[in-house]
Amino acid sequence: MAHKYLFSGESCADGLFCFYGKSLESGGVYRWEPLATKLRGGEAAAFRRQAEARRQLLANYSATAGLLKVEGPVIYQGKTLLGWKAVPGESLFASSFWRLPVVERTQRIEPLIRSYRRYHALSLVVGPPDWKRIFWGEEGVFTPDPMLLTYLSSPLTNLPLGLTGCHPPESFTGEPLSQQGDLFFLGLLLYLCCTGQLPYPLENGWPTRALLRGEVIPPTVFSPELPSGLSALLVRLLSVAPEARPSAAEVEAYWERSTVKMALPLSPVHPAQPEKGERGRRGLKKIRALRIRWPGRLRKAVKVENRYGWNLGRKGRVVVVGLGGLLLLWGAMSLFPMKRGAPEATEVVAELLAQISAPTFPGTPFFTRAELWADLVAAKEERIAAAAQLLGEPVLEVTAVREVRRKPNWTQLEVSLVWHRWTGQQWRTYTTLEELVLERKGQRWAITARHGQKEKENEED
Repeated sequence: MAHKYLFSGESCADGLFCFYGKSLESGGVYRWEPLATKLRGGEAAAFRRQAEARRQLLANYSATAGLLKVEGPVIYQGKTLLGWKAVPGESLFASSFWRLPVVERTQRIEPLIRSYRRYHALSLVVGPPDWKRIFWGEEGVFTPDPMLLTYLSSPLTNLPLGLTGCHPPESFTGEPLSQQGDLFFLGLLLYLCCTGQLPYPLENGWPTRALLRGEVIPPTVFSPELPSGLSALLVRLLSVAPEARPSAAEVEAYWERSTVKMALPLSPVHPAQPEKGERGRRGLKKIRALRIRWPGRLRKAVKVENRYGWNLGRKGRVVVVGLGGLLLLWGAMSLFPMKRGAPEATEVVAELLAQISAPTFPGTPFFTRAELWADLVAAKEERIAAAAQLLGEPVLEVTAVREVRRKPNWTQLEVSLVWHRWTGQQWRTYTTLEELVLERKGQRWAITARHGQKEKENEED
């Protein structure tokens, strides 16, 4: 298949080596990236069958925005390559995309919604997005078909904290990814594009608890200009129950209508002017000539009482006096309102500061000016940087591996490990001697048993 493309020299972008190749059939330019590992035997055959089946189902699919069809695998210079159309653009999470108006951002995401609808119409599952390979350009947001991208190396792109921990709630119970799971990922991406924030509050950098409970932050908290209909649609896409999520076709139809309305200029509303001339005078006379029509029960009561000495004038005065008393009572209550149970300012401030003090709470306090709390924002950034550094520390280190016994499809190893644990607000380091039993399964070894023994422990401050 490599003879169908004319390749250029090796390039480097985002910390990855890649090639650019021009198709000799269509003339299109493709970006090609090598697989991160070399596949062998049955694994390579399964990978090729999977790629071929995907390509046949997408034979009539073509797009320069949204989901880009992945070509390959192609062998070139001894490397196995996957490629997609080289569309000009920049990474979604390292660009000026977030400075665009909300209206323009909602328009840029339309091609991706359209691609999801087309994939689902072909009974295909898109799969979890490769967040580091989502881009945007002149034609909108685009990303390669993520199904085979797990075999490629990961670009050097920083992602929002907690994003990689967002998965469909049903996946936590072991259910395979379906089109309903695609809709969850689509809703997550749409939420990010519209607000620039994650839809969940984080706990220790993870959104899992809020995600499983369905505690979605309303999009209008971050983007007040977002229409209420679109905000409700995003919340539905992130529903815990898969059947509560709207289909891709519904999302596409509603999204297109909403973006058209958002792009329309607002027409000024003029106050109503009183009519002039003879028509206005006739209307005024008609209003003055209107008679007060009493309710039927009151008219009947007046007629009955008239027989016993009551007259309409006397009854009318009684009603007028009663209504006047009610009006006086209402006026007095409005002048001297009752004391309401409004919260004290001290309670409100204490509660709000306790809420926003979490490092994972997005943004700055919304009840004051942001520049007054620059020190709070800086403290949050320092805390997140410290947490990121802690996450980069290894949990264990391998110091020695020794083979104890071996059979053709079975082996026993002795492994010496140094553990680094952060417990009790301090580092604890200890060494264990592990015995591992491995069995060969096809081309791989699987660990089937493990026995560990603590050998030595040292505490570090």
